[in-house]
Amino acid sequence: MGRESLYLAAKTLLAQVQGCLPPSIPLIQATLLLAVYEYANGRPEVAFVTVAACARMAYGARIHDRRHLLHKASRLEVEEAANTWWGIVLCERAFLSEVDDLEQPMATTLPPGDSQLPVGREVLDRGEIINSGSIPNNPVSCVATAGIGGFGRAAQACCLLDQVLRGLVISDVNTKLPLLESLDRTIQSFLSLLLTRTEHKVLPYCTALAVTVRMLFTLHTHILNIPHQVTHANLRTLDEWKKGSLAALDTATTMAIDMAHCHRADLPADGTNNTSPIHIYVVSAAIRHMRTRLRTGNRDTLWPESAEDELGSYLRRLQNQWVA
Repeated sequence: MGRESLYLAAKTLLAQVQGCLPPSIPLIQATLLLAVYEYANGRPEVAFVTVAACARMAYGARIHDRRHLLHKASRLEVEEAANTWWGIVLCERAFLSEVDDLEQPMATTLPPGDSQLPVGREVLDRGEIINSGSIPNNPVSCVATAGIGGFGRAAQACCLLDQVLRGLVISDVNTKLPLLESLDRTIQSFLSLLLTRTEHKVLPYCTALAVTVRMLFTLHTHILNIPHQVTHANLRTLDEWKKGSLAALDTATTMAIDMAHCHRADLPADGTNNTSPIHIYVVSAAIRHMRTRLRTGNRDTLWPESAEDELGSYLRRLQNQWVA
């Protein structure tokens, strides 16, 4: 059976199961995996629809409500459900970043700032020995707290992404641009925190870094695309705003190149892959920006001549590993 046939068969089977059985964590997780496959396969619009259905099942199973689950399930089941909900929240915002209409309503709402961050796989893998004392209770809002794992940092990046997506659809540029500028400073501060806490070659914050760098591309590309009918915003000319965004995109592209160099050696030859599919979109955004710079005649002074080919090679390898 070919890849596309297998995908369609899995999608059909899931639809049948969803119509016959009540929502459960395994069914929700299976649907989420299908959405991630669609996203990794270059179909973010389809993935956005699939993850919305996944969210509706999650609401039906009430996995978004930790207090409800604490009275009905084991601690391990509660944390697995909470992690699954965070996965849906993160994926929906990542998928929305890649669709044309950012004003589409999302099916999920962010957990409040005092909610507990998702716990790492290394904690859940302990299975039945898990207890309340072994689970760190780090709230979403405590960004500077040490010891937060990769999934927790990805959840915090997701909260930042949510703010960016809401800021991008504001129609008044005199309101939008100062807000985006403030968010840019927050993003850069968060990015600095991630990089200073990384000690190993295999980055523990792979997904959080990818979400954050992709955010920079999304935010500053949006500013560059503001039509020139707008001349000034918040006491600055539009050209001044765009010049700052162009510099930010140059920096984000350099980061994407560095991330690709770091990850390339760690991609296993057997086709297995732990790299977040968000990297596919980070690299794609970097290549698009490099080509834009090439058209203006400035690219050669920014990156090596081979940089685009190397990114393209890394992108193809990522895509092959995710959709194989």
